[in-house]
Amino acid sequence: MKKSMKRFLVLFLIIAIITGITRIVYADNNYSCDLEITQDKTTIAPGDTASFQLKASNIQIGNAGMILLQITVEDDSGDITDHFKCTASGDENNVWSMLANFDGEITFNKQDYDEPVGSESVIGKINLKANSDLQEGNYTIKFKGITFNTSDDQQISIPDITKTLEVKTSAGGNSSSGGNSSSGGSSGGSTVSPGTSGGSSSSGGSSSSGGSSSSGGNSSSGGNSSSGGN
Repeated sequence: MKKSMKRFLVLFLIIAIITGITRIVYADNNYSCDLEITQDKTTIAPGDTASFQLKASNIQIGNAGMILLQITVEDDSGDITDHFKCTASGDENNVWSMLANFDGEITFNKQDYDEPVGSESVIGKINLKANSDLQEGNYTIKFKGITFNTSDDQQISIPDITKTLEVKTSAGGNSSSGGNSSSGGSSGGSTVSPGTSGGSSSSGGSSSSGGSSSSGGNSSSGGNSSSGGN
């Protein structure tokens, strides 16, 4: 029932957007488009996040505008929220924004429907954060029900896309292979080596072996020169 209500709300939003478009263009039955999904990580630790970038390419929609992308994210259990927290955002240039996200049922919409669409268009990102108690293993991430809507009321269906995400406890060490960039910390250890050169200057501590110069107390064996008093 919960899922049905969410689907109804998404459908209602989509219909509201489409009916709000005033300029209708002649539709071409040969409309086509591809969707590329790339992930920034293939292995994460519990509590870590992997991002999937969505990019439309080979766009062939005549003079129409691209207005909506609908996509559903699932994993092996069916409901993505069983194992991951699913969030989404539009592209960095604010050409697209995330309109709705109901537990992995996501809708993106284009800000300016009349703006021409080139051969490629970055839509945005879907982020999956592994639950902190998630068991290790390989998880199949499925992107289903992918459809683009155009300003002339056409719909382009895209075949399902499948990705694999490995959850591994020690993977946090891999992502903290950004800890290798914290090998900048090891170069910071090199800055300790100036400390060793400072230790050389603390060989100026040898000059603090100015306790040696207190061996100038031997020069106070200038008390011997006071033996010159003799």
